Amino acid sequence: IADFKQVLSVHFILNGIRKSLSISFELKLNIIEIKKSFNKAKMEEILNLALYVTKNKIG
Repeated sequence: IADFKQVLSVHFILNGIRKSLSISFELKLNIIEIKKSFNKAKMEEILNLALYVTKNKIG
């Protein structure tokens, strides 16, 4: 009976770990997406700024 309880608790622990891993994996994916869009926005800002500066220097 003790062995059965141990197996059950191990099963629950592993299940919990698997769930928390998948949650953290999803969070990591979301963070990566946020970073990508942030970098994209930053790059667009920088490009616009560069265009603005060059236009003003030429003009």
